[in-house]
Parts: sequence; C-alpha cells; structure tokens
Amino acid sequence: MNRRTIHTTEAAAGFTQRGKNMHYTRYLFIDFENVQSFDLDAIDKSVKVFVFVGSQQKKIPMEVVDKAQARGESLKWIQISGHGRNALDFHIAFYLGEMNQTAPKNVSFTLLSRDTGYDPLVEYVNKRGRRCQRVNSLKETAVKPRRTQEDPHLQRALANLSKIDKSRRPRTRNTLGKHIERALGRKLSPKEVTSIIEELFLTGKITETAGRLNYDF
Repeated sequence: MNRRTIHTTEAAAGFTQRGKNMHYTRYLFIDFENVQSFDLDAIDKSVKVFVFVGSQQKKIPMEVVDKAQARGESLKWIQISGHGRNALDFHIAFYLGEMNQTAPKNVSFTLLSRDTGYDPLVEYVNKRGRRCQRVNSLKETAVKPRRTQEDPHLQRALANLSKIDKSRRPRTRNTLGKHIERALGRKLSPKEVTSIIEELFLTGKITETAGRLNYDF
C-alpha cells in the first residue's frame, strides 16, 4: 500500500470511536469526487462533516485520513454503492434531504463542491426554511471577513466593478476572472485572480446561484 494513501474501507473502519454528544451548528457535505483539496483543521468542531466518496475511489490521501480521524464522530465517511454519471450527486441530494428532516432548524447546511448543478437544490432548501449554501472553497465559510483594505488588487477590482452597472457586470466566475485581469492592467497569475475572487465571496460582495454571479455592492 502506498505510504501516502489508505484504502477507503480502512478509512471508514477507523472512525468507530465513541465521543461526547455534541450540538452541531452546521452540517458540511463534501463532494470528494469533485473536491479533494481541503483543510479539515480549518473546520470548527461545532461542524458535523459528511465526506461522500465515489464507488471507484479506493484510496484516500493519508494526510486527509489523519486529520479526519482526529475529529472522531464529528466526521462521517459515506461511500456510495454504485457508479455512473452523477451517481454521487444524487446520493448527496438524497442524504441532504434526509438530514433536512431530522436536523434542528438552527443547523445550517454547507455543500463543498464546484459543481453548480447543486444550486437549484440549494435554492430549494433555502426556500423550505433551512439556511443552505454551496461553496467552492472552505475559505468562503470563514466566520470573520478579511480586511479588504490590506489587498490593493482587491480594492482596485472593487473600484472598477463599482463603476459598471450591475446588469452589465461579469456573470460567471470565468468571465469575472478575465475582466479582473484586463481591469488591473497587469499580468496576474491564475492564483492571484482566484484569490481576488475568493475574497469577494468571503467578504459578501458577491454570491453565486446556479452558476450566475450576484453582486451586493
């Protein structure tokens, strides 16, 4: 077995320890087929984590397993029992529906996935009275917004977008990234552009619904 990985079944078997009952404030559903890079250390202990693994995903990075095991019962592995297009997506949708019926109403739901196909479901859950959101990165779930004054690139991007009527601003992440590159008048790395967009989400300046951006400034 590779030193850096562990088989999925063995990972699941590692989380049988009993811990103290907790009152969770949020449930985090992770689409592990879609997002494999996330920092479990950044997730508060008041969050119950459900990691959904595809039927063909037989190995999990050891770093993820180590951090997951440290969370004890606040993290649960769920490997789906079938394969096919969108199989894992449907499992998450079903499980989210079940949790919506049993979880206290003050518990919010967060879905970590870059798949915008979940957005209609997220919108529906919100309409049913449960706070629910999909995020591309855990940075978007940070409790305290960063101080935008410290990032001159972000300030310039905000100033530029503020001059444009909301109806004419970029409507997708991709077009927003290209717009920021042009607007700042210098060659930005993809990482820098992504960081600016993440800050816009983190500070509540923009949100995303069904793959379309909404501006709150």
